[in-house]
Amino acid sequence: MGNNNQRKSRRKEMLRNLRIEKQFETESSIGQTFKILLCGTGDSGKSTLIKQMRILYCDGFPNEQVQLYKNTIQKSIRLHMKMMILGGKRIGINITNKVNKQLADEYLNNFQNYKKNQEYCNKEIYTLKTLWKDQSIQTLWKNRNEIQIPENVD
Repeated sequence: MGNNNQRKSRRKEMLRNLRIEKQFETESSIGQTFKILLCGTGDSGKSTLIKQMRILYCDGFPNEQVQLYKNTIQKSIRLHMKMMILGGKRIGINITNKVNKQLADEYLNNFQNYKKNQEYCNKEIYTLKTLWKDQSIQTLWKNRNEIQIPENVD
């Protein structure tokens, strides 16, 4: 008799489960849209969260959008290196290595030309990598709050 009650209970659970699954399928097939409001200060990661969701749950980004992001990242790197060089001069952290100082001066002089190019040239890549490794730039990086450089630049 106890066995019969267990079977009836399991059958009820199975039927209930089937009803819930059917309801879920019906609701999900309707194509409900949920909207989420993301609040936060600038550079707090709101856009990054959306991009991550797109990478994880969609098929990534179309090629045009990838190129747009690539260009945006390159512009950001260019601008922030310029800001670090000029900001360092402003707060008294100058590049002391003679060769790197010359590279920094050339970079500032050629900044408008670099800015016009969509793609990096080999000279600009070399300059950016060399300057980034410079001890003065690394000191500036540690004090980036004084020259308002976002912490995701590195």
